[in-house]
Amino acid sequence: HRATMAAYQAQLSKKNIICDIIPIVSTKELCTLIKKNNYTKIHCIDPVDTPLIEELQTCTQQANLTLELHPTPAF
Repeated sequence: HRATMAAYQAQLSKKNIICDIIPIVSTKELCTLIKKNNYTKIHCIDPVDTPLIEELQTCTQQANLTLELHPTPAF
């Protein structure tokens, strides 16, 4: 999965799209990272995990960011 994400990041970079792969262990760690950086919008593939989505929504709302969930291609 990480290799696939790295290849996708390389494709986006060639199109001058800034993309960060964020290796996280917990949503708390993600929230800390989001608040620390100057992100304006978070794009995320729908994790198909309601509690995780709720945590992401709470985190981005607290940081005053937009969370854009994209459909999961596998479903």
